[in-house]
Amino acid sequence: MKNATFKIFTMSFALLFLTGCYNVHQIWIDSYQSKVGQNIYELRKRYSSPSNAYLKRGEVLLPNGNIEEASDYVFHKSDYKFYEKNGKYPCRYFYEYEPKSGLIVGFRFEEDYKHACVVSGA
Repeated sequence: MKNATFKIFTMSFALLFLTGCYNVHQIWIDSYQSKVGQNIYELRKRYSSPSNAYLKRGEVLLPNGNIEEASDYVFHKSDYKFYEKNGKYPCRYFYEYEPKSGLIVGFRFEEDYKHACVVSGA
């Protein structure tokens, strides 16, 4: 009976853990996706800080005339130096916006491993 109880406990804990990982990943996606339809110039003013500017990776002019802005994302602020030293962050995100209006029309992200892009909870 102890063995069965332990297995049930272990399976429940594993399921809870996996659900939690999915949730913090989905929360991160939803929070960045929610910026579509907003003005990128206003977002830059609102979120301007040295740490945010530090993670900005540049812009690319797309064939449709829009601009794609690339940024890196770090789970913990203490990880900045580690990833910068290694030259690559595990999570990168991109906003596509119209240059004249600043309207964000698209969002995408790239991860080096599953769930690299998550909210920190801090």
